[in-house]
Amino acid sequence: MSELTALESAVLQKLFSGDSPALTALRRQLEMAMVVSREMTGVGFFLTFAIPEQVPAAPVPPGELHFGDVQADVSGLKHGVGFLVFVEDGKLRELEGYTYDEPWPDRLDHFELHYTDPKRTSAMRVLAAG
Repeated sequence: MSELTALESAVLQKLFSGDSPALTALRRQLEMAMVVSREMTGVGFFLTFAIPEQVPAAPVPPGELHFGDVQADVSGLKHGVGFLVFVEDGKLRELEGYTYDEPWPDRLDHFELHYTDPKRTSAMRVLAAG
């Protein structure tokens, strides 16, 4: 289907940055991921992935988990953009991007990413195998 936008690619790289085995596995999955669909909601998007079966699952607790410690400052948006990544049984499933009660911009020419918590405490807690 479609390729990742510059924003989507940068966000996923930042979300999956780090030395943990789970993040390493998610980066490998991203290299092999296929974008199945992109749904625009007016205030954000849902990007759904398919991961080939032969690509190993990330060592995370079973079931669904999500984390989103990356935000973007975006030209034209007062409050910026937030993101959540969803993982199901260790496989990347979906990326959600959303504004804070503002319409999604028609163009995203400039953005700056940052962590909501530079130590990434909550993301690492979610990814830790139980």
